[in-house]
Parts: sequence; structure tokens; C-alpha cells
Amino acid sequence: MENKEAAPAPGNNGFVPLVTVVGFHHARGPEVESWYGVEEGVDPALDNDWPLLPFMALSDGAHTSSEDFSYFTLLRPARGSLPATSLFGISCTRQMDASLLLNRPADVTRSTVQKAVVVIADSPQFFGMLRERLSVVTSAWFAQKEFTDTEILKRFQESLKEEKERGVGLAEEDREEYLGMSLRELVREFKWQTLVLFKCCLLQPKASSMWMQILEQRLTSADAFLWVEV
Repeated sequence: MENKEAAPAPGNNGFVPLVTVVGFHHARGPEVESWYGVEEGVDPALDNDWPLLPFMALSDGAHTSSEDFSYFTLLRPARGSLPATSLFGISCTRQMDASLLLNRPADVTRSTVQKAVVVIADSPQFFGMLRERLSVVTSAWFAQKEFTDTEILKRFQESLKEEKERGVGLAEEDREEYLGMSLRELVREFKWQTLVLFKCCLLQPKASSMWMQILEQRLTSADAFLWVEV
């Protein structure tokens, strides 16, 4: 009897979700400060040639609002038997008055401190739900007024890894991928294709793959994520 290998579930390609912190340095500009989910001393931005990661995560104009979100894509180069593939990032940027810090570092010379907490995943399918969680985590980290205490970020990454391993969110009853989506921006971006996507939803799960394929194609374009309300 011929043994056929089962096809992997969507998003189940062995990639572990990563969390990173991007801060704005008064002299060097946006820069990656720390990583969670990798071994100590490992910098995925260097290993995968992501020099623009800090600038995509900490977008221009983020300082004008108390909270801002950015969405972007990254290319993970081919390694061995693993082909090159797209990864998807979501960042939550906040700022606070530097005078409120319990321990103010010497290199903090500006009146405000601006940082972004970033999640890098292999699928944007649950970014609506992830956005809400990321907002809570980032807000709680800032509320500590002590950025050297990163325990909440470590636990956040560990929870994302554990959920990925357990397949949380893959079941139909667990899906909340539409949470946070703006209907207005959806129609503005997809125009007449909105009706096609709506029909795909009605035909789930048969056509759910078509929905994700169209979305991922859009997310890798230059005007990506206009359909998400920020």
C-alpha cells in the first residue's frame, strides 16, 4: 500500500512566531532593540537581510497618535529544502513622556520615548484578533514605566508559540480573522471583488483558500493593508 504524506495545515510550516521591539533612537533613528523567540545572540533581521524592518515597524507619523499600527511583509530566504516564503508583520507603536520612566537611560535625550512591539508570523489570517492582543500587551508594557522589564513580552511570544503548536485558531469555531476589519476600507480596496469574496465566505470551507490567496496577494503589494482600519 502506498503511503501518502498528509498535506500540512495552513500556517503549519514550522515557523515559530517572533516578537521584537523597535525603538526610535535620537541619533540613529528606528532600530531593533531586542528579539523574543530566538536564541540569545541571534538577530533574524541580520540573518534574513531585513534592513528595512525598523522603518516598516515604526512608521512615519506614528508620533502623532497615542497608538498606531503598521502592517508589512518580509521575505524569508530559501534555506536547504525550505523554499523562500513571505512572512507577515504587525506592529503596535506607542509613546510616553520620558520624565515618567522609573529608570531613564542616559541615551534618552528627547522628551518622549517611542517604541513598537512587533509580531512576525507566517500568515496574516488571524491579524484581526492578534491586533487586539498586541494592543493590550504593548499598553501593559508601557504602563510599567520600566522598559528593561520584558517579562510580559517573553510570555506573549511563548503564548503565540504554544498556540501555534496546539493549532489554536485553526478550528472553524475558533476563527476570528475578521475582528478589527473595516468594511468601508474592504469595499474601497477590493471594489467589485468584494462580492466575490462575500460569496467565498458563504461557500466556506470549500472556497476559504481562495479568500486567503487573494488577501495574501494584496498584502504583498505596495499598497498593502489599506483594507484594515488603523
